Amino acid sequence: MKKEVSVVLPTIGRLEYLDLAIESLLNQEVQFDEIIVFDNSVEQNLSKISKFRDNDSIIWRKSGKQLNAIDSWNTAVRLATKDYVTIMGDDDILCSHFNKEVHKYLAYGYKMILLPFSYFDEKGDTLSLLQTSNLFESISSELFRKNRVLCKFGLMIPGVVFKKNHFEQVDGFTDTRFPSKMFADELLWFKISFLVKEIGCSNTICWNYRVHKGQTVNVIDADSFIKNSDNYVDLLLFYMKKFNIKESEILPNNLSFEEYKNKFIVKNYYINTQMACFKKKLWRQFLINFYSLLKNSNINKFELISIHFKQLLKVLS
Repeated sequence: MKKEVSVVLPTIGRLEYLDLAIESLLNQEVQFDEIIVFDNSVEQNLSKISKFRDNDSIIWRKSGKQLNAIDSWNTAVRLATKDYVTIMGDDDILCSHFNKEVHKYLAYGYKMILLPFSYFDEKGDTLSLLQTSNLFESISSELFRKNRVLCKFGLMIPGVVFKKNHFEQVDGFTDTRFPSKMFADELLWFKISFLVKEIGCSNTICWNYRVHKGQTVNVIDADSFIKNSDNYVDLLLFYMKKFNIKESEILPNNLSFEEYKNKFIVKNYYINTQMACFKKKLWRQFLINFYSLLKNSNINKFELISIHFKQLLKVLS
């Protein structure tokens, strides 16, 4: 029996990208069973101004008022009526074989599927290919978690297929208290992985993540990031306890949770916030943040300096 898939597209109304995103949903070699565009814009008028406004394959839904990101994502998924769901960004593009690849792995029996992506710019030119290192046709959920702890491969909100009832069992997206709801997706994929034994992993690029000027770039002071990291780890521990997951099933190489938090802070702080300082040329803020991390007794100084220079080389290259 064919398994049915809903794709939900929560949008804040970037019409110049939205119609391109919708077009990629419609141009699939294997059609989606349900396409829901969730209008979370201020004007609530996308179903009237989109060039796909009269397309019978699109189900338009309105938020009624502009919701925060967590509520928007959760509501969009709850609107889906099919057993399997994937979320798409309103400025991203799916390859035409995306859903074909999804059904290939659903046929194998996987209940969670990861689909690799590439980065492209405002014009649609490819910036880089992101390979899913250490992933083949499948990966155990335990190994998936250990790879994520070590930041071995990239994940976004799009590019993951999951069972809707699993999403509901783990309470959907949870607010991690970081600005712009950062790491809510990271926590969600950990939580859903608690409910499956194996995860299907495509080895072909299936969608494109658009990098553009309209994206929010966060500059967070180091002390706030460290404090919010405590909350993130507490949430992860709460759900581990709820679903009877042992520390050994998430932490590699006998890592302690304190060491994991250190890795999370160092790696993610640079990738998500210090890079924002580079982009906005906030050099003084960058130095203040770097010093705050350096003086923190819990931070691994060697790892911090090593990642600092790696990121600096990326910016200067």
